[in-house]
Amino acid sequence: MKELIKGALDNCALKLEEEPEIVLSEADLERLVSWSIMNGLGHRDYQMPKQGDFTVHTQVSHYADNRNCPDSRVDILLLTKEGMENATENTLKGFKYMQDSFALELKYFHSNDSISKIKTIWSDFSKRDYLDSNSWLYVVALIETDNDEDYSRKKDIIEAMKDDMVQQNADYQSNLDCYVMRKHIVDWSKFKI
Repeated sequence: MKELIKGALDNCALKLEEEPEIVLSEADLERLVSWSIMNGLGHRDYQMPKQGDFTVHTQVSHYADNRNCPDSRVDILLLTKEGMENATENTLKGFKYMQDSFALELKYFHSNDSISKIKTIWSDFSKRDYLDSNSWLYVVALIETDNDEDYSRKKDIIEAMKDDMVQQNADYQSNLDCYVMRKHIVDWSKFKI
């Protein structure tokens, strides 16, 4: 599954290289990544999953117990059909799922975002704490810039933060990762309205 997700993210990065205007917000990025994962899973149409199939969900809150406040919310969540059947519904949006899952947390950084804004991604890496020990978290960062040096500096900071998180918790070495992609700034003057 990790290879499928990596391939889906590679496809998204290529798509953004060709058509940077398709993603203008984090919600657009969420749709692009979800679509790419669903294609990778072979879900051409919305169909009922079979045993062992993964389902793709967005904006799912996770409740570790019966509190009214969610422990965390992830942008994209992949669960097996069995995982969905074993999930416990909560009174609010979301549910308790304490089985293997693949979660993706997305961040869109605009060209004028500062380094301190980039460092807020630490809270996304921290969401690993709320998932089941066999679950996997992939933090995906999209950096909008035309400056190679700016992109490299921000990418290095994000990857170093992931490495720091893994250093603090050795268990995360196999189930926490990040993917940084680049989006060039859209030249809107070439579009006629």
